[in-house]
Amino acid sequence: MLRLGITGGYGSGKSTAAQYFERKGYPVVYADPLAKKLMTEDAGVRKKIIDLLGNDAYNPDGTLNTQHVADIIFTEPGKKRAVERVVHPAVFASIDTFFTEKGSDKSYSLTFVEAALIFESRMEDMLDYVIAVIAPEEQRIRRIMQRDGTHEEEIRKRIAAQHSDEYFKARADFIIENTGDIRHLHQRCAFLETLFLSMETSS
Repeated sequence: MLRLGITGGYGSGKSTAAQYFERKGYPVVYADPLAKKLMTEDAGVRKKIIDLLGNDAYNPDGTLNTQHVADIIFTEPGKKRAVERVVHPAVFASIDTFFTEKGSDKSYSLTFVEAALIFESRMEDMLDYVIAVIAPEEQRIRRIMQRDGTHEEEIRKRIAAQHSDEYFKARADFIIENTGDIRHLHQRCAFLETLFLSMETSS
């Protein structure tokens, strides 16, 4: 069984690529929703987040105040790193359990984790290969505005806080240039699927 990572910047299409593999029947874990789940439900993680970001990090109903958290971590790099030091170990433990459980099921040849911070968190050490999805900035902005209705200024601020495509090109094992429509992206995912299955079979 191959352990595969999918990464990329905000609006690159990495989640859409992951959803392609999920629809094909492969197990996929999404690191961002997993992190938010742990930040909400893990008492130890929750306490540390409040210590770092204040009580406003959570809504009155106990759910994570994602806007408040995003406003801080995208403008204060020190706080961002501190939050990552709290959340990443918990996420890693859950992903390791995910891989262990799926690895015991011989019906799965490929498993995937979708995560924006694969390289920053050194998650690549637990993966066989990493796919990076990249796209031109203006195209990413249009996609996000259409998808979320987020203001262009906010999108540009978040993109500026992340790594460039060159960063991903220098580190990933495979690159998908998501410059076309969804059919174009799916074709590239299908090519990689065939390649990975041949690699897994020959190993």
